[in-house]
Amino acid sequence: MIPEKTVGKLRQGWDSICFLLAPWWKYGKTLMVGSFISSVLFVPAAGYFSATLAQAVIEMIEAGKPFEAAFLTGLSYLLLTLTLNLLHAVYEDFYLRWKKQEIEGTIERSIYEKALTVDYRHFDDPSYFDSYKLATEKFASQSSETLQNLFSLLSGVAKCIVYGALIASQGVALLLIVLGCSAFVAYAQIYWSRVSVERETAMVNDQRKADYLRRLFFDHTAVADLRASNIKKPLFSLFDGSVKSRAAIYRKYGAKEFLTDILANLAQLGTTFAVPVYVAWGVMSGNIGGIGVYATLIASSLALKEALNALGWWSSQVALGVAYAQKVQHFFDTDSTIEASTDGEKASDGPFSVRFDHVSYRYGGSDEFAIRDLSLAIAPGEKIAIVGENGAGKTTLTKLLLRLYDADGGTVQINGRPIADYDVSTLRGRIGIAFQQSRLYALSVRENMTAYADADDARLKSCLEEVGLRLSLDAQVTKEFDENGAVLRRAERSVSFDGYKTPILDTVQAAIHEFLTADTPRLEGIAVSATGQIDSRRGVVAGTCGNFPGWIGVDIKGTLEREFDLPVTVANDANCMLLGEVWVGAAKGYTDVIGVTLGTGVGGGILTGGRLLEGARGLGGELGHFRLHALDGVACTCGAIGC
Repeated sequence: MIPEKTVGKLRQGWDSICFLLAPWWKYGKTLMVGSFISSVLFVPAAGYFSATLAQAVIEMIEAGKPFEAAFLTGLSYLLLTLTLNLLHAVYEDFYLRWKKQEIEGTIERSIYEKALTVDYRHFDDPSYFDSYKLATEKFASQSSETLQNLFSLLSGVAKCIVYGALIASQGVALLLIVLGCSAFVAYAQIYWSRVSVERETAMVNDQRKADYLRRLFFDHTAVADLRASNIKKPLFSLFDGSVKSRAAIYRKYGAKEFLTDILANLAQLGTTFAVPVYVAWGVMSGNIGGIGVYATLIASSLALKEALNALGWWSSQVALGVAYAQKVQHFFDTDSTIEASTDGEKASDGPFSVRFDHVSYRYGGSDEFAIRDLSLAIAPGEKIAIVGENGAGKTTLTKLLLRLYDADGGTVQINGRPIADYDVSTLRGRIGIAFQQSRLYALSVRENMTAYADADDARLKSCLEEVGLRLSLDAQVTKEFDENGAVLRRAERSVSFDGYKTPILDTVQAAIHEFLTADTPRLEGIAVSATGQIDSRRGVVAGTCGNFPGWIGVDIKGTLEREFDLPVTVANDANCMLLGEVWVGAAKGYTDVIGVTLGTGVGGGILTGGRLLEGARGLGGELGHFRLHALDGVACTCGAIGC
């Protein structure tokens, strides 16, 4: 009897998988059916003919058939295998890949549409915003990966059934040997996962101590205090203690890691040794008939072992998809009352009155009211100005008028009726709003000018003439999609003007402040092409090979995001050079490119299959960083010897 708790977890996992796959069934039923046929029928069938090819040929020869007959038999099996593999490839190359892109785009659009139907107040909820961010950034790709992983898992199961049946047809003992060895491998992997989690958990507190010191060294105020006080002594003592403690934990778990290695190696070697020995014994004793069967059993055993090992991997990937689905469920389950108000009264044309009657509102998670007991009446056609300091509630009042929020107390009325009685879409269409930070969209002049109200071309041209702009209505407002990009402004500053005595990032920040003058267009973000070994996932300098003092460990991304309140992306300069050449330079149109830079060091970038080779932390293309003298070399700043 399966425990009820286990049943509940299985049901929850199944519901999460269905949740991720629901849009694929909605928009791509043909794709799902085709993927099932290709993965569960074509691939396993090809594996069957490949595994039994040698047996078919050998048995023809043992039966006294002429060589031509044996050759044709082998050729037919080969052609069947090739045909099935090509059918799978044709389906993937000529349908699956482009159709997946199309459906992913449809799913992504539906996510954006869903985001616009969620009440604006939810964006003040951190848990909702985390779910919203995960959904908008990754739902389409994650659901696609889950679909692919699920069919890979089903394909693996089908292959295990095929190879298992071939082995079991000659006796269960060999099947048990393969299953037993694979179980050892699986147990070793599970055991290692448990040990790894235990070890990482044990190090959390010590890691936090080390991270605390690192954060202090990224804080300019703290660094100044460290220079001027004795606080650095206990801080370094704290850091040294955390290092020793982490080393002790690694020593403690060394035996368990060694046990894992023993289990995995014994299982792998056990399969390699036991399978051919058992099959050979079976042939010699007459329990297994002929060399042909011997060949099939060897091939099937090896293929089954690989399929079983792969099953664990695909299962873990499906489990990751399940975990992701549970994280974003909050976004999809969020109820909305304001944005659902589409059946109310349509807002009428012409001037209208506005009344705030003892209105109060405070943002979610805040104890302070943004507006408290506000009463205000504006007659149709009346012009007023509301003046106040930052944080006085001016923007909040505007958002209440647009019904982005509902008041916590009091009422907002339009023409004497509660604002909730109106269709929210037409109401907003009757209100013109210009926020403090205006936004130009990467669309045509016409599309930007008609963002709030429709107008014919004659009216739009008249408006442009009135403000002195000579622009075509079809002209693009920004260079966002210009295939060659556009350099709007340029400046240079040396970071080595005093031999790097001034920290590089201090010089960069000063240069950015000078660059961002009053007439600079509004920025969407900052991209940094940085020298050294750059951990692009965290935006931190991982190493420099000793060329730049004080550069290792600098948190470029975090520092600039705090300073300029903009999203920041950081990448290695050689990788950026390569991407630039592929975009508009000498490598344009190529998908496999290697770029090498020669300057303060040797750098490199690698593009393969149209994608930048980055590795786990963005260091994958470091062509100039190799270990050449591992035994007798000098210490490298990366922590290794002889680079």
